[in-house]
Amino acid sequence: MRLAALLDAGFAVDRALATCARETRRPASAAVCARTAELVARGRELAAAGLATGLLNALDAALVAATWQTGRAAQTLHRLGDYHRELAEARRRVLGQLLLPGLFVAVAVVVAPLPALVAGRIARDAYLLQTVSSLAVLGALALVVVRTPEWLRAPQAPFGVGRIVDWLLLKVPVLGRVESRRNVARWARALSLLVEAGVPLSQAVDRAADTISNTVLRAEFERVAPRLAAGQGVEQALHDNPYAAPELRRLTASGEQSGRLPELLEHFGRQAQLRVQRFDQAVVVWLPRLFYLLAVGWSAWLIVQQARLLLAAEPL
Repeated sequence: MRLAALLDAGFAVDRALATCARETRRPASAAVCARTAELVARGRELAAAGLATGLLNALDAALVAATWQTGRAAQTLHRLGDYHRELAEARRRVLGQLLLPGLFVAVAVVVAPLPALVAGRIARDAYLLQTVSSLAVLGALALVVVRTPEWLRAPQAPFGVGRIVDWLLLKVPVLGRVESRRNVARWARALSLLVEAGVPLSQAVDRAADTISNTVLRAEFERVAPRLAAGQGVEQALHDNPYAAPELRRLTASGEQSGRLPELLEHFGRQAQLRVQRFDQAVVVWLPRLFYLLAVGWSAWLIVQQARLLLAAEPL
């Protein structure tokens, strides 16, 4: 993370942010950095300014605020940069693998009506209208497929449908285990960052639970903080949590006894995240193949339909 490197080099916060704004190639990111620099120059702390402008999310801001007074903010920003970069790279890999099949379908939509156009069965305007409308429908369907899960799981979804979807997802074989492991890995790494930053454990557990996207899982992990406040340890608080793996409970118990809780939580989170990434990679490998098969079948059907129309139009 460029900001962390500049702070390590001795730059003042507002100057470091202004430098980031000048160096970034993305206009939106440059504007956010510049606005954050203005707020810091007016006396706001980095955590509050970054949260106000969107430079930092709630977890990032909590970590920076916790380490600001101790002089360890740059170290925290380095770890946050690594964490977010890993997540972004995983998303890019998935999207990159799915891009080519999408282009293949788009080409099939454009090419399939060409025989009819060449034979004079359809006019050029009708060909353009058919092609554009088909591409628009496919784009809308892709958007629905991508956005529907997000909409269903949003807090404002009607009738509590988000919690129902989350519960059903956890019951699906294989996918349920991956969903649980993905969220628990995120919780463990967030808790590691918070504890290492000096946030009190009960507060850190509460804030780490906010990183869990599945509402059913979040409700289970939100029960940890009150138990810690009542005097229990992390391992005891996780004892009856059905989504806390035995390995996680063993490592938290060992970490509490040895004083290495952040290190062991980070180890567990990384290992769990690697297993999730291996599953994602397998999906990325096989999903395009299935997509190609469907696309080839659909393209062949379109070509056959056009050929049938051409043959039916020929005089006997």
